[in-house]
Amino acid sequence: MRIACPFGARRRIVIVVSVVVLAGIGLTLGLVLRDGPSRVLWRGVSVPGHLAASYRYFDGVDARAVRGGTHDRLEVTFDLEPVSGTLALEVRSPDGRELWSRTAAGPQRGSVDLALTTSGAYHVDLRGRATRGSFDVRYRVVPAGAG
Repeated sequence: MRIACPFGARRRIVIVVSVVVLAGIGLTLGLVLRDGPSRVLWRGVSVPGHLAASYRYFDGVDARAVRGGTHDRLEVTFDLEPVSGTLALEVRSPDGRELWSRTAAGPQRGSVDLALTTSGAYHVDLRGRATRGSFDVRYRVVPAGAG
């Protein structure tokens, strides 16, 4: 005895195809969002010495490296403007130690001048935690003996 399906054959095909497509979209989004920073409606610039963006959503880390030598200085100027969530700016030494950091849950502007004690790649990291807003960070190494 055959049991009649309340849906027609065409309708069943549409439902099956829809479920498969939605599952594929969900899987793709899951794979994309689990690796690296998550960014939505991101408009910005990223060139050596300058990192700026406005965004609807940012969750992750955007890291930059700059080479510095013993007795050089690292100047960092920042304008952090998260509307929601938190935005953190960190400077780390070549061995990974945190030299300086600032976390903002609202507008924060400023600058810092750090004396470098070893040669190597220093890291300027921007860390977003479910944040919305904008930032503008500029950094440069001033060689030892320069004004």
